[in-house]
Amino acid sequence: MICANHYTEMPPLKMRCNQIGIHIPSRNPTPAEIIPRVEERLAEHQKHFARTMDPSCSYYSEWKSVNDDLINFLKQLRALEPPKAEPTQVGPAVPSGPPNAQSTPKSQNASSVFIP
Repeated sequence: MICANHYTEMPPLKMRCNQIGIHIPSRNPTPAEIIPRVEERLAEHQKHFARTMDPSCSYYSEWKSVNDDLINFLKQLRALEPPKAEPTQVGPAVPSGPPNAQSTPKSQNASSVFIP
């Protein structure tokens, strides 16, 4: 009988997300998948009552520790993202080739035009 061990090593980003309680459904998430969820968690954490407490209070110390951890994780994720390409500037269309033969220069007046 062959028994297959389905345990495989967990990717580090997935493991880190699990440690801080952020559920990411994909097996090997990219920073782009994780960043919005960490930002949401950080925004929720910023609203916690312990934020306004005295820094010597244990609630504040715990809040600050979690807050700093989320901020550092966010910085690490952003550093892993590929750089975004600058959008190319598209200017006005410039015709190429010889000027249109049918156009007449503005310096010509009506008397110089031959009418049969």
